[in-house]
Amino acid sequence: MTKTARCLLLWVGIVLSFISVAVSASEKSPLRVIALTDFKPFIWCEQDQAEGIDIELIAELFDRLEMAYEIECVPWKRALHYIKNGSADVLLTAYKTADREEFATYPKAPLHLTAFSVFVRKGEGFSLESVEDLAGKRVSVPAGFSINPQFDQARQSGLFTSYETNSIASGFQMLMSGRVDAYVNERHVGLYALYELGMSNEIVPLGNPCMSPVPLI
Repeated sequence: MTKTARCLLLWVGIVLSFISVAVSASEKSPLRVIALTDFKPFIWCEQDQAEGIDIELIAELFDRLEMAYEIECVPWKRALHYIKNGSADVLLTAYKTADREEFATYPKAPLHLTAFSVFVRKGEGFSLESVEDLAGKRVSVPAGFSINPQFDQARQSGLFTSYETNSIASGFQMLMSGRVDAYVNERHVGLYALYELGMSNEIVPLGNPCMSPVPLI
């Protein structure tokens, strides 16, 4: 997207809950760490076991700090609810937004940077210079995700028709079947999923995911 689009960051936890971290520290109980279930290659869960690049980094971090922790696999909407009400201590793979800073704190250093891309059927691409270029289109997005302020506002205003999906596979399947014109997700996550699904030659990301990722500290 254009200069008005905001790139998003992946942070080490959105999140340390204001409510629960102090309690956990005082009681010396294991930190309750919440992980997303479907965000390969960064993080995913199989048989309730968290895996991925971010999990390896977090495990190394907590081991060096000699902090006890337990990782739980939870769908995104529920994960955000847990961190908001203080029933969990850390949420992995979450983006920094002003709304979330009202109930959670972010470390100064991000775990890594990322940007969302718009995926389309090969040969059916279109120019994407701003969110207005999605006008009149049917777009699927992961359930509960905030993409960026411009995209979210356009979605709420009805600039385009949006559909929520509960998995990356279902999002790409909707796109392949022609039920939607585009699917939005994190660029590397989407490309990794396409490889696993055998759809790399059928679905591609548009050239402009957003402006180059930069820290928003």
